[in-house]
Amino acid sequence: MISLLPIILFLFTAIIVSPQISTPIHFENELKERKTQAIERIKDVRTAQRAFRAEYQRYAENFDELERFLYTNPTELRCDIEQLRYIPNSDNEFIMETRFTKTSSNRTGPFIEVRAPYKLFLDTIKYRQEIINLIDEEVNVFDRYPGIKFGSMEEANNEVGNWEE
Repeated sequence: MISLLPIILFLFTAIIVSPQISTPIHFENELKERKTQAIERIKDVRTAQRAFRAEYQRYAENFDELERFLYTNPTELRCDIEQLRYIPNSDNEFIMETRFTKTSSNRTGPFIEVRAPYKLFLDTIKYRQEIINLIDEEVNVFDRYPGIKFGSMEEANNEVGNWEE
């Protein structure tokens, strides 16, 4: 009986500690995979918006307008047009804002920002605490947008993505 006690304690400790070690590893893997897929899709949105802007000197105001343009105008974009608005691995759409704004040099021009917050494309139930920590770190430590995005509504940045900075 006494010789079984260390084995039982070891197994009990392993059961308690194992999820605390494996959860962050699984989260990092999922974050990397989902972020890569979301970046590929948002790059397609950017390519489509650039083609739209080349034609109309403005950005499409919403995904319906962008889809209509893509169906009627050939582009180098090779993706499922109907899926363009959706963040991969979710039913959520990218958030898209467009407007005409005066720049710091007093010129008026079109601005765009398309974004996907982490909480829209990561498993918020399974990795709740990890996502809270990630968002907190992105915002408070690195002063970055907590997700992926391109463009800016505050400054002209040539549709640069935050994954490219």
